[in-house]
Amino acid sequence: MVLSNIEVMNDDCMDDSGQKKSPEQFSKELALRLVKLRYDRGLTQEEVAYRAELALYTYQKFEKGESKP
Repeated sequence: MVLSNIEVMNDDCMDDSGQKKSPEQFSKELALRLVKLRYDRGLTQEEVAYRAELALYTYQKFEKGESKP
């Protein structure tokens, strides 16, 4: 998997005040991280989706923050 070095840690689920993030906030932050990592590695959405064994449409929804893994 392309993004196998990313681990979702408990800290990623908490905001700065120690409160649990809403699913919407978590999805939005995950989406930004996915886009940044993909651009940093010079990959297309198609390449990431293929390597992650996801449908392209599913990966695109992750990048838009419209779907939760």
